[in-house]
Amino acid sequence: MSHTPSQYVVNRGVLANDGTGDTLRDAFGKLNEAVEALYETDLGQLGNVDITGAVTGNTLIYNAITGNWEASSTVAASALNDLTDVVIVAPLQVGQTLRYNGGTFLNTKLSTDDVTEGANLYYTTARDDSHFDTRLATKSTANLSEDPAATVSSGTMYYTDARVNTAFDTRLATKTTTDLTEGTNLYYTDARADARVAIGITNLIDGAPAALDTLNEIAAAINDDASYAATITSALAGKEPTITATSATDYYRGDKTFVTLNTDAIPESGTPTNLWYTTARANTDFDTRLATKSTANLAEDPAATNSSGTAYYTTTRHNTDFDTRLATKSTADVAEDPAATVSSGTMYYTDARVDTRIAATNIGSLNNVNTAGVVNNAYLRYNSVAGEWQIALTADPVIPVESEVITGANGVLTSFTLSTVAPTTKSGIVSVNGVIQEPTTAYSISGTTLTFTAPPPSGARIEVRSIGGGEPGFLMRTSDFNAEIAGRYGVDTSGGIITATLPAVPTAGQAIYFMDAGGAFGTNTFTVDRNGNTINGAASNLAKTTNGESFGLMYTGSTWRTY
Repeated sequence: MSHTPSQYVVNRGVLANDGTGDTLRDAFGKLNEAVEALYETDLGQLGNVDITGAVTGNTLIYNAITGNWEASSTVAASALNDLTDVVIVAPLQVGQTLRYNGGTFLNTKLSTDDVTEGANLYYTTARDDSHFDTRLATKSTANLSEDPAATVSSGTMYYTDARVNTAFDTRLATKTTTDLTEGTNLYYTDARADARVAIGITNLIDGAPAALDTLNEIAAAINDDASYAATITSALAGKEPTITATSATDYYRGDKTFVTLNTDAIPESGTPTNLWYTTARANTDFDTRLATKSTANLAEDPAATNSSGTAYYTTTRHNTDFDTRLATKSTADVAEDPAATVSSGTMYYTDARVDTRIAATNIGSLNNVNTAGVVNNAYLRYNSVAGEWQIALTADPVIPVESEVITGANGVLTSFTLSTVAPTTKSGIVSVNGVIQEPTTAYSISGTTLTFTAPPPSGARIEVRSIGGGEPGFLMRTSDFNAEIAGRYGVDTSGGIITATLPAVPTAGQAIYFMDAGGAFGTNTFTVDRNGNTINGAASNLAKTTNGESFGLMYTGSTWRTY
Protein backbone atom coordinates (compact mmCIF):
# COMPACT_ATOMS: atom_id res chain seq x y z
CA MET A 1 0.00 0.00 0.00
CA SER A 2 1.45 3.39 -0.98
CA HIS A 3 0.69 6.56 0.92
CA THR A 4 1.34 10.26 0.54
CA PRO A 5 1.90 12.66 3.45
CA SER A 6 -1.19 14.66 2.50
CA GLN A 7 -3.38 11.69 3.41
CA TYR A 8 -2.53 12.14 7.08
CA VAL A 9 -2.94 15.92 7.47
CA VAL A 10 -5.86 16.70 9.79
CA ASN A 11 -7.61 19.99 9.00
CA ARG A 12 -8.02 21.59 12.43
CA GLY A 13 -9.99 24.56 11.09
CA VAL A 14 -9.26 28.23 11.67
CA LEU A 15 -10.78 28.54 15.13
CA ALA A 16 -12.04 26.01 17.64
CA ASN A 17 -15.46 24.57 16.69
CA ASP A 18 -15.85 26.92 13.70
CA GLY A 19 -16.98 24.07 11.47
CA THR A 20 -14.16 24.56 8.96
CA GLY A 21 -12.06 21.58 10.03
CA ASP A 22 -12.39 17.81 9.62
CA THR A 23 -15.05 15.95 11.61
CA LEU A 24 -13.76 13.84 14.49
CA ARG A 25 -14.50 10.69 12.51
CA ASP A 26 -12.58 11.94 9.45
CA ALA A 27 -9.71 13.22 11.61
CA PHE A 28 -9.34 9.92 13.49
CA GLY A 29 -9.77 8.06 10.23
CA LYS A 30 -6.71 9.90 8.90
CA LEU A 31 -4.83 9.17 12.10
CA ASN A 32 -5.81 5.50 11.84
CA GLU A 33 -4.48 5.42 8.28
CA ALA A 34 -1.29 7.15 9.37
CA VAL A 35 -0.65 4.61 12.12
CA GLU A 36 -1.64 1.75 9.85
CA ALA A 37 0.84 2.99 7.24
CA LEU A 38 3.42 3.46 9.97
CA TYR A 39 3.15 -0.11 11.19
CA GLU A 40 2.73 -1.68 7.76
CA THR A 41 5.50 0.17 5.96
CA ASP A 42 9.16 -0.80 6.19
CA LEU A 43 12.01 1.46 5.12
CA GLY A 44 12.19 0.08 1.60
CA GLN A 45 8.54 0.93 0.95
CA LEU A 46 9.00 4.64 1.49
CA GLY A 47 8.53 6.55 -1.74
CA ASN A 48 11.98 8.11 -1.78
CA VAL A 49 13.98 5.18 -0.34
CA ASP A 50 15.67 2.57 -2.56
CA ILE A 51 17.33 -0.29 -0.62
CA THR A 52 17.90 -2.54 -3.65
CA GLY A 53 20.99 -4.70 -3.01
CA ALA A 54 21.39 -3.54 0.58
CA VAL A 55 23.72 -5.63 2.76
CA THR A 56 24.83 -5.52 6.38
CA GLY A 57 26.71 -2.33 7.19
CA ASN A 58 25.15 -0.20 4.39
CA THR A 59 23.99 3.35 5.09
CA LEU A 60 21.43 5.51 3.29
CA ILE A 61 22.91 8.15 0.99
CA TYR A 62 20.73 10.79 -0.66
CA ASN A 63 20.99 10.80 -4.48
CA ALA A 64 20.01 14.25 -5.76
CA ILE A 65 19.76 12.90 -9.34
CA THR A 66 17.16 10.23 -8.59
CA GLY A 67 15.71 12.09 -5.58
CA ASN A 68 15.99 8.90 -3.51
CA TRP A 69 17.82 7.71 -0.41
CA GLU A 70 19.86 4.72 -1.58
CA ALA A 71 21.74 1.93 0.17
CA SER A 72 25.50 2.42 -0.08
CA SER A 73 28.69 1.06 1.48
CA THR A 74 30.45 4.41 1.21
CA VAL A 75 29.85 8.00 2.18
CA ALA A 76 28.81 9.68 -1.05
CA ALA A 77 28.62 13.21 -2.31
CA SER A 78 27.41 14.57 -5.62
CA ALA A 79 29.65 14.83 -8.68
CA LEU A 80 33.23 16.02 -8.05
CA ASN A 81 32.72 19.20 -10.02
CA ASP A 82 29.73 20.08 -7.80
CA LEU A 83 32.15 20.86 -4.97
CA THR A 84 32.52 24.61 -4.53
CA ASP A 85 36.31 24.54 -4.61
CA VAL A 86 36.69 22.15 -7.58
CA VAL A 87 36.69 23.30 -11.24
CA ILE A 88 36.74 20.60 -13.93
CA VAL A 89 37.81 21.98 -17.33
CA ALA A 90 36.98 19.90 -20.41
CA PRO A 91 38.24 17.82 -22.01
CA LEU A 92 39.22 15.37 -19.30
CA GLN A 93 42.33 13.33 -20.11
CA VAL A 94 43.74 10.07 -18.79
CA GLY A 95 46.37 10.76 -16.14
CA GLN A 96 45.00 14.14 -15.06
CA THR A 97 45.01 15.02 -11.36
CA LEU A 98 43.45 17.75 -9.22
CA ARG A 99 45.94 20.52 -8.42
CA TYR A 100 45.33 23.31 -5.89
CA ASN A 101 46.10 26.79 -7.22
CA GLY A 102 45.55 28.68 -3.98
CA GLY A 103 41.81 29.11 -4.41
CA THR A 104 40.41 26.09 -6.23
CA PHE A 105 41.37 22.61 -7.39
CA LEU A 106 41.84 22.39 -11.18
CA ASN A 107 42.24 19.28 -13.31
CA THR A 108 45.64 19.21 -14.96
CA LYS A 109 48.21 16.74 -16.26
CA LEU A 110 51.43 16.96 -14.27
CA SER A 111 54.91 16.93 -15.81
CA THR A 112 58.37 17.36 -14.36
CA ASP A 113 57.87 21.13 -14.83
CA ASP A 114 55.29 20.96 -12.04
CA VAL A 115 57.50 19.04 -9.57
CA THR A 116 60.03 21.04 -7.57
CA GLU A 117 63.53 19.67 -7.86
CA GLY A 118 64.76 18.07 -4.67
CA ALA A 119 67.73 15.86 -3.81
CA ASN A 120 67.06 13.88 -6.99
CA LEU A 121 68.10 16.36 -9.73
CA TYR A 122 66.48 16.68 -13.14
CA TYR A 123 68.45 15.95 -16.31
CA THR A 124 69.93 18.98 -18.08
CA THR A 125 72.36 19.09 -21.00
CA ALA A 126 74.75 21.23 -18.95
CA ARG A 127 74.73 18.73 -16.07
CA ASP A 128 75.15 15.81 -18.45
CA ASP A 129 78.04 17.55 -20.29
CA SER A 130 79.76 18.51 -17.01
CA HIS A 131 79.38 14.99 -15.64
CA PHE A 132 80.61 13.48 -18.90
CA ASP A 133 83.62 15.81 -19.13
CA THR A 134 84.54 15.11 -15.48
CA ARG A 135 84.41 11.36 -15.97
CA LEU A 136 86.01 11.46 -19.43
CA ALA A 137 88.99 13.36 -17.99
CA THR A 138 89.75 10.31 -15.82
CA LYS A 139 89.58 7.89 -18.75
CA SER A 140 91.94 6.73 -21.48
CA THR A 141 91.77 4.35 -24.40
CA ALA A 142 92.12 1.59 -21.82
CA ASN A 143 88.54 2.39 -20.71
CA LEU A 144 87.03 2.40 -24.21
CA SER A 145 86.65 -0.95 -25.90
CA GLU A 146 87.44 -1.10 -29.58
CA ASP A 147 84.52 -1.31 -31.98
CA PRO A 148 84.30 -5.04 -32.92
CA ALA A 149 83.41 -3.97 -36.46
CA ALA A 150 86.39 -1.58 -36.75
CA THR A 151 88.66 -1.91 -39.81
CA VAL A 152 91.86 -0.20 -40.91
CA SER A 153 89.82 2.10 -43.14
CA SER A 154 87.00 2.83 -40.61
CA GLY A 155 89.11 5.17 -38.53
CA THR A 156 87.86 3.55 -35.30
CA MET A 157 90.77 1.09 -34.74
CA TYR A 158 93.30 1.56 -31.98
CA TYR A 159 97.02 1.94 -32.83
CA THR A 160 99.40 -1.06 -32.41
CA ASP A 161 102.96 -1.58 -33.72
CA ALA A 162 101.90 -4.77 -35.45
CA ARG A 163 99.00 -3.02 -37.23
CA VAL A 164 101.23 -0.11 -38.30
CA ASN A 165 103.97 -2.43 -39.60
CA THR A 166 101.50 -4.63 -41.45
CA ALA A 167 99.69 -1.65 -42.95
CA PHE A 168 103.00 -0.02 -43.94
CA ASP A 169 104.33 -3.19 -45.56
CA THR A 170 101.05 -3.77 -47.40
CA ARG A 171 100.90 -0.27 -48.77
CA LEU A 172 104.64 -0.03 -49.51
CA ALA A 173 104.39 -3.14 -51.67
CA THR A 174 102.06 -1.24 -53.99
CA LYS A 175 104.33 1.79 -54.34
CA THR A 176 107.22 2.81 -56.69
CA THR A 177 109.45 5.84 -56.93
CA THR A 178 106.62 7.42 -58.91
CA ASP A 179 104.62 7.62 -55.67
CA LEU A 180 107.45 9.28 -53.74
CA THR A 181 108.02 12.98 -54.16
CA GLU A 182 111.63 13.86 -54.96
CA GLY A 183 113.43 15.51 -52.11
CA THR A 184 117.09 16.24 -51.46
CA ASN A 185 117.85 12.71 -52.66
CA LEU A 186 117.37 13.02 -56.45
CA TYR A 187 116.06 10.37 -58.81
CA TYR A 188 118.28 8.98 -61.61
CA THR A 189 118.10 10.54 -65.13
CA ASP A 190 120.35 10.15 -68.21
CA ALA A 191 121.04 13.84 -68.19
CA ARG A 192 122.01 13.70 -64.57
CA ALA A 193 124.18 10.60 -65.31
CA ASP A 194 125.94 12.26 -68.26
CA ALA A 195 126.52 15.37 -66.23
CA ARG A 196 127.79 13.27 -63.40
CA VAL A 197 130.12 11.33 -65.74
CA ALA A 198 131.45 14.57 -67.10
CA ILE A 199 132.03 15.74 -63.59
CA GLY A 200 133.62 12.38 -62.83
CA ILE A 201 135.94 12.63 -65.78
CA THR A 202 136.81 16.14 -64.83
CA ASN A 203 137.31 15.02 -61.29
CA LEU A 204 139.23 12.01 -62.51
CA ILE A 205 141.61 14.17 -64.51
CA ASP A 206 141.45 16.61 -61.63
CA GLY A 207 143.82 18.99 -63.39
CA ALA A 208 146.35 16.23 -64.08
CA PRO A 209 149.17 17.40 -66.13
CA ALA A 210 148.83 16.89 -69.80
CA ALA A 211 151.34 14.08 -69.66
CA LEU A 212 148.98 11.99 -67.45
CA ASP A 213 145.50 12.98 -68.53
CA THR A 214 145.03 9.91 -70.77
CA LEU A 215 145.05 6.20 -70.08
CA ASN A 216 147.96 5.69 -72.39
CA GLU A 217 149.95 8.24 -70.59
CA ILE A 218 149.02 6.60 -67.29
CA ALA A 219 149.97 3.14 -68.70
CA ALA A 220 153.26 4.49 -69.65
CA ALA A 221 153.61 5.91 -66.22
CA ILE A 222 153.17 2.44 -64.69
CA ASN A 223 155.63 1.03 -67.06
CA ASP A 224 152.98 -0.65 -69.09
CA ASP A 225 152.74 -3.28 -66.32
CA ALA A 226 149.81 -5.49 -67.30
CA SER A 227 150.02 -7.08 -63.84
CA TYR A 228 150.01 -3.78 -62.17
CA ALA A 229 147.22 -4.95 -59.90
CA ALA A 230 149.15 -8.02 -58.79
CA THR A 231 152.13 -5.88 -58.37
CA ILE A 232 150.19 -3.49 -56.25
CA THR A 233 148.56 -6.37 -54.34
CA SER A 234 151.90 -7.81 -53.55
CA ALA A 235 152.95 -4.43 -52.52
CA LEU A 236 149.88 -4.07 -50.29
CA ALA A 237 150.13 -7.54 -48.76
CA GLY A 238 151.62 -6.13 -45.70
CA LYS A 239 148.85 -3.62 -45.34
CA GLU A 240 145.25 -3.95 -43.92
CA PRO A 241 143.30 -6.97 -45.19
CA THR A 242 140.44 -6.53 -47.62
CA ILE A 243 136.97 -6.05 -46.06
CA THR A 244 133.62 -6.89 -47.76
CA ALA A 245 130.06 -5.87 -46.80
CA THR A 246 127.54 -8.67 -46.47
CA SER A 247 124.50 -6.68 -47.69
CA ALA A 248 123.50 -3.30 -49.06
CA THR A 249 122.23 -2.31 -45.62
CA ASP A 250 125.64 -2.85 -43.96
CA TYR A 251 127.78 0.07 -43.04
CA TYR A 252 131.46 0.15 -41.99
CA ARG A 253 132.08 1.42 -38.51
CA GLY A 254 135.07 3.06 -36.99
CA ASP A 255 136.03 -0.25 -35.37
CA LYS A 256 136.58 -1.57 -38.89
CA THR A 257 133.55 -3.89 -38.79
CA PHE A 258 130.32 -3.99 -40.79
CA VAL A 259 127.02 -3.66 -38.95
CA THR A 260 123.44 -3.98 -40.40
CA LEU A 261 121.82 -0.58 -40.65
CA ASN A 262 118.69 -0.18 -38.36
CA THR A 263 117.27 2.34 -35.86
CA ASP A 264 119.32 0.83 -33.06
CA ALA A 265 122.47 1.77 -34.92
CA ILE A 266 121.44 5.39 -35.51
CA PRO A 267 121.35 7.63 -32.45
CA GLU A 268 118.35 9.96 -31.93
CA SER A 269 119.07 13.53 -33.03
CA GLY A 270 117.89 15.01 -29.74
CA THR A 271 115.75 17.61 -31.46
CA PRO A 272 111.97 17.65 -30.85
CA THR A 273 111.15 16.94 -34.49
CA ASN A 274 113.17 13.84 -35.38
CA LEU A 275 112.48 11.48 -32.46
CA TRP A 276 112.06 7.75 -32.48
CA TYR A 277 108.53 6.34 -31.77
CA THR A 278 107.91 5.08 -28.21
CA THR A 279 104.69 3.88 -26.51
CA ALA A 280 105.12 6.50 -23.80
CA ARG A 281 105.43 9.29 -26.39
CA ALA A 282 102.39 7.96 -28.28
CA ASN A 283 100.31 7.78 -25.06
CA THR A 284 101.28 11.30 -24.08
CA ASP A 285 100.40 12.61 -27.52
CA PHE A 286 97.08 10.70 -27.48
CA ASP A 287 96.13 11.99 -24.03
CA THR A 288 97.03 15.55 -25.03
CA ARG A 289 94.93 15.36 -28.18
CA LEU A 290 92.08 13.42 -26.53
CA ALA A 291 91.76 16.15 -23.87
CA THR A 292 90.76 18.57 -26.66
CA LYS A 293 88.07 16.26 -28.02
CA SER A 294 84.40 15.53 -27.15
CA THR A 295 81.71 13.22 -28.39
CA ALA A 296 81.29 15.66 -31.29
CA ASN A 297 84.62 14.36 -32.62
CA LEU A 298 83.71 10.68 -32.27
CA ALA A 299 81.17 9.27 -34.72
CA GLU A 300 78.52 7.02 -33.17
CA ASP A 301 78.76 3.33 -33.89
CA PRO A 302 76.21 2.70 -36.70
CA ALA A 303 75.25 -0.56 -34.98
CA ALA A 304 74.69 1.15 -31.62
CA THR A 305 71.35 0.55 -29.82
CA ASN A 306 69.82 1.84 -26.56
CA SER A 307 70.92 -1.35 -24.83
CA SER A 308 74.41 -1.62 -26.36
CA GLY A 309 75.87 1.12 -24.17
CA THR A 310 77.54 2.72 -27.25
CA ALA A 311 74.67 4.96 -28.41
CA TYR A 312 74.84 8.69 -27.76
CA TYR A 313 72.20 10.46 -25.64
CA THR A 314 69.48 12.34 -27.53
CA THR A 315 66.27 13.94 -26.27
CA THR A 316 64.27 11.76 -28.67
CA ARG A 317 65.92 8.58 -27.39
CA HIS A 318 65.46 9.72 -23.80
CA ASN A 319 61.79 10.55 -24.34
CA THR A 320 61.11 7.27 -26.15
CA ASP A 321 62.87 5.26 -23.45
CA PHE A 322 61.10 7.23 -20.70
CA ASP A 323 57.67 6.75 -22.30
CA THR A 324 58.32 3.03 -22.82
CA ARG A 325 59.41 2.52 -19.22
CA LEU A 326 56.72 4.80 -17.80
CA ALA A 327 54.03 2.72 -19.57
CA THR A 328 55.05 -0.24 -17.39
CA LYS A 329 54.81 1.75 -14.15
CA SER A 330 52.03 2.72 -11.78
CA THR A 331 51.73 4.65 -8.53
CA ALA A 332 53.02 1.50 -6.83
CA ASP A 333 56.45 2.29 -8.33
CA VAL A 334 56.57 5.93 -7.17
CA ALA A 335 57.10 6.67 -3.50
CA GLU A 336 54.83 9.29 -2.00
CA ASP A 337 56.41 12.70 -1.40
CA PRO A 338 57.39 12.71 2.32
CA ALA A 339 56.34 16.36 2.47
CA ALA A 340 52.91 15.67 0.92
CA THR A 341 49.90 17.10 2.75
CA VAL A 342 46.15 16.91 2.23
CA SER A 343 46.23 20.31 0.48
CA SER A 344 49.39 19.70 -1.59
CA GLY A 345 47.64 17.44 -4.09
CA THR A 346 50.56 14.97 -3.99
CA MET A 347 49.13 12.52 -1.44
CA TYR A 348 47.99 9.06 -2.46
CA TYR A 349 44.45 7.92 -1.67
CA THR A 350 43.88 5.53 1.24
CA ASP A 351 40.65 4.48 2.95
CA ALA A 352 42.13 5.56 6.29
CA ARG A 353 42.82 9.05 4.99
CA VAL A 354 39.32 9.36 3.58
CA ASP A 355 37.83 8.09 6.84
CA THR A 356 39.88 10.67 8.75
CA ARG A 357 38.71 13.40 6.38
CA ILE A 358 35.09 12.35 6.77
CA ALA A 359 35.44 12.24 10.55
CA ALA A 360 36.79 15.79 10.52
CA THR A 361 33.97 17.09 8.31
CA ASN A 362 30.93 18.64 10.00
CA ILE A 363 27.40 18.28 8.70
CA GLY A 364 27.44 21.83 7.34
CA SER A 365 30.11 20.79 4.80
CA LEU A 366 27.69 18.42 3.02
CA ASN A 367 26.58 19.83 -0.31
CA ASN A 368 22.82 19.37 0.30
CA VAL A 369 22.74 20.67 3.88
CA ASN A 370 22.19 24.36 4.66
CA THR A 371 22.93 25.17 8.32
CA ALA A 372 22.38 28.93 8.03
CA GLY A 373 20.70 30.30 11.18
CA VAL A 374 21.45 27.24 13.31
CA VAL A 375 20.89 27.65 17.07
CA ASN A 376 20.87 25.34 20.06
CA ASN A 377 18.21 22.57 19.86
CA ALA A 378 17.52 23.26 16.15
CA TYR A 379 16.44 20.50 13.75
CA LEU A 380 17.17 19.61 10.12
CA ARG A 381 14.07 19.41 7.88
CA TYR A 382 14.21 18.51 4.16
CA ASN A 383 12.95 21.20 1.75
CA SER A 384 11.99 19.45 -1.51
CA VAL A 385 11.62 22.78 -3.33
CA ALA A 386 15.16 23.91 -2.50
CA GLY A 387 16.45 20.34 -2.72
CA GLU A 388 18.32 20.59 0.56
CA TRP A 389 18.12 20.04 4.30
CA GLN A 390 17.48 23.30 6.15
CA ILE A 391 17.49 24.46 9.77
CA ALA A 392 14.13 24.26 11.58
CA LEU A 393 13.73 25.58 15.09
CA THR A 394 10.74 23.35 15.90
CA ALA A 395 10.33 19.64 15.42
CA ASP A 396 7.47 18.18 13.39
CA PRO A 397 4.38 17.52 15.57
CA VAL A 398 4.56 14.13 17.25
CA ILE A 399 1.43 12.10 17.80
CA PRO A 400 1.92 9.98 20.93
CA VAL A 401 1.02 6.29 20.47
CA GLU A 402 0.53 3.81 23.30
CA SER A 403 0.25 0.05 22.75
CA GLU A 404 -0.89 -3.07 24.63
CA VAL A 405 -0.77 -6.74 23.56
CA ILE A 406 -3.57 -8.99 24.83
CA THR A 407 -3.18 -12.76 25.18
CA GLY A 408 -5.67 -15.50 25.99
CA ALA A 409 -7.58 -15.79 22.74
CA ASN A 410 -9.05 -19.33 22.65
CA GLY A 411 -11.41 -19.15 19.70
CA VAL A 412 -14.38 -18.68 22.07
CA LEU A 413 -13.86 -15.45 24.02
CA THR A 414 -15.07 -12.20 22.47
CA SER A 415 -14.44 -9.80 25.40
CA PHE A 416 -11.01 -8.82 26.77
CA THR A 417 -9.92 -6.39 29.52
CA LEU A 418 -7.48 -3.54 28.72
CA SER A 419 -4.97 -2.79 31.47
CA THR A 420 -2.52 -0.15 30.13
CA VAL A 421 -4.40 1.73 27.40
CA ALA A 422 -7.96 3.04 27.33
CA PRO A 423 -8.86 4.32 23.84
CA THR A 424 -12.33 4.68 22.46
CA THR A 425 -13.66 2.67 19.57
CA LYS A 426 -12.75 5.52 17.22
CA SER A 427 -9.38 6.52 18.74
CA GLY A 428 -8.01 3.01 19.02
CA ILE A 429 -6.43 0.72 16.43
CA VAL A 430 -7.00 -2.98 17.00
CA SER A 431 -5.19 -5.71 15.04
CA VAL A 432 -5.52 -9.51 15.18
CA ASN A 433 -2.42 -11.37 14.02
CA GLY A 434 -1.27 -8.13 12.36
CA VAL A 435 -4.54 -7.49 10.50
CA ILE A 436 -6.18 -4.11 11.31
CA GLN A 437 -9.82 -4.57 12.35
CA GLU A 438 -12.71 -2.33 11.25
CA PRO A 439 -14.00 -0.16 14.16
CA THR A 440 -17.62 -0.81 15.22
CA THR A 441 -18.01 -3.54 12.56
CA ALA A 442 -15.35 -5.86 14.02
CA TYR A 443 -15.01 -4.50 17.55
CA SER A 444 -16.04 -1.89 20.09
CA ILE A 445 -14.34 -0.41 23.15
CA SER A 446 -16.18 0.69 26.28
CA GLY A 447 -14.00 1.87 29.15
CA THR A 448 -11.43 -0.90 29.65
CA THR A 449 -13.41 -3.60 27.82
CA LEU A 450 -12.63 -4.63 24.25
CA THR A 451 -15.43 -6.60 22.64
CA PHE A 452 -15.18 -8.39 19.26
CA THR A 453 -18.25 -9.22 17.18
CA ALA A 454 -16.67 -12.64 16.49
CA PRO A 455 -14.18 -14.51 18.70
CA PRO A 456 -10.53 -14.15 17.54
CA PRO A 457 -8.79 -17.45 16.57
CA SER A 458 -7.18 -19.49 19.33
CA GLY A 459 -3.71 -18.19 20.20
CA ALA A 460 -4.21 -15.03 18.14
CA ARG A 461 -1.98 -12.01 18.87
CA ILE A 462 -4.28 -9.08 19.73
CA GLU A 463 -2.69 -5.62 19.77
CA VAL A 464 -4.45 -2.41 20.81
CA ARG A 465 -2.92 1.02 20.02
CA SER A 466 -4.16 4.26 21.53
CA ILE A 467 -3.61 7.34 19.32
CA GLY A 468 -3.07 10.78 20.82
CA GLY A 469 -3.09 9.60 24.36
CA GLY A 470 -0.64 12.29 25.58
CA GLU A 471 -0.10 16.04 25.52
CA PRO A 472 2.23 17.38 22.79
CA GLY A 473 5.60 18.46 24.20
CA PHE A 474 7.31 21.86 24.44
CA LEU A 475 10.71 23.08 23.14
CA MET A 476 12.74 24.53 26.01
CA ARG A 477 14.31 27.97 25.53
CA THR A 478 16.67 29.68 28.01
CA SER A 479 17.91 32.52 25.74
CA ASP A 480 16.65 34.76 22.95
CA PHE A 481 15.22 32.78 20.00
CA ASN A 482 13.20 33.02 16.78
CA ALA A 483 9.75 31.51 17.22
CA GLU A 484 8.40 29.35 14.37
CA ILE A 485 4.85 28.67 13.26
CA ALA A 486 3.17 25.82 15.21
CA GLY A 487 5.92 25.96 17.79
CA ARG A 488 5.23 25.20 21.47
CA TYR A 489 7.86 26.80 23.70
CA GLY A 490 8.64 26.37 27.37
CA VAL A 491 10.46 29.63 28.21
CA ASP A 492 12.65 29.68 31.33
CA THR A 493 13.60 33.26 32.32
CA SER A 494 15.09 32.28 35.67
CA GLY A 495 18.53 33.08 34.22
CA GLY A 496 17.65 36.44 32.69
CA ILE A 497 15.36 38.38 30.36
CA ILE A 498 14.42 36.52 27.14
CA THR A 499 12.99 37.83 23.85
CA ALA A 500 11.19 35.67 21.25
CA THR A 501 10.97 37.13 17.72
CA LEU A 502 7.81 36.28 15.76
CA PRO A 503 7.94 35.23 12.05
CA ALA A 504 8.09 38.21 9.71
CA VAL A 505 5.60 36.88 7.12
CA PRO A 506 2.91 34.75 8.83
CA THR A 507 -0.31 33.61 7.14
CA ALA A 508 -3.84 33.68 8.50
CA GLY A 509 -4.63 30.88 10.94
CA GLN A 510 -1.04 30.15 11.97
CA ALA A 511 -0.38 29.99 15.72
CA ILE A 512 2.42 29.79 18.31
CA TYR A 513 2.19 28.88 22.02
CA PHE A 514 4.38 29.95 25.00
CA MET A 515 4.42 28.96 28.68
CA ASP A 516 6.45 30.05 31.75
CA ALA A 517 8.63 26.95 32.19
CA GLY A 518 10.73 28.55 34.95
CA GLY A 519 7.92 30.29 36.79
CA ALA A 520 10.00 33.49 36.59
CA PHE A 521 8.21 35.86 34.17
CA GLY A 522 7.58 38.14 37.20
CA THR A 523 11.32 38.30 37.96
CA ASN A 524 12.73 38.45 34.43
CA THR A 525 10.35 39.69 31.75
CA PHE A 526 9.55 37.55 28.72
CA THR A 527 9.10 39.76 25.64
CA VAL A 528 7.55 38.79 22.29
CA ASP A 529 9.04 40.91 19.47
CA ARG A 530 6.29 41.64 16.91
CA ASN A 531 8.87 41.72 14.02
CA GLY A 532 7.00 44.31 11.95
CA ASN A 533 3.46 43.09 12.54
CA THR A 534 1.00 44.28 15.21
CA ILE A 535 -0.05 42.36 18.33
CA ASN A 536 -3.71 42.73 19.28
CA GLY A 537 -3.81 45.61 16.79
CA ALA A 538 -1.03 47.56 18.55
CA ALA A 539 2.37 48.40 17.03
CA SER A 540 4.24 47.40 20.19
CA ASN A 541 5.95 44.31 21.55
CA LEU A 542 4.19 42.04 24.05
CA ALA A 543 5.74 41.85 27.55
CA LYS A 544 4.79 39.11 30.05
CA THR A 545 5.54 39.77 33.74
CA THR A 546 3.26 37.31 35.55
CA ASN A 547 4.76 34.11 36.95
CA GLY A 548 3.29 30.87 35.60
CA GLU A 549 1.52 32.54 32.70
CA SER A 550 0.83 30.54 29.52
CA PHE A 551 -0.59 32.05 26.31
CA GLY A 552 -0.88 31.60 22.56
CA LEU A 553 -0.71 33.91 19.56
CA MET A 554 -2.78 33.32 16.39
CA TYR A 555 -2.34 35.44 13.27
CA THR A 556 -5.65 36.61 11.81
CA GLY A 557 -4.26 37.92 8.58
CA SER A 558 -3.86 41.47 9.86
CA THR A 559 -2.59 41.12 13.46
CA TRP A 560 -1.45 38.60 16.07
CA ARG A 561 -4.20 37.83 18.65
CA THR A 562 -3.50 36.37 22.08
CA TYR A 563 -5.51 33.45 23.41
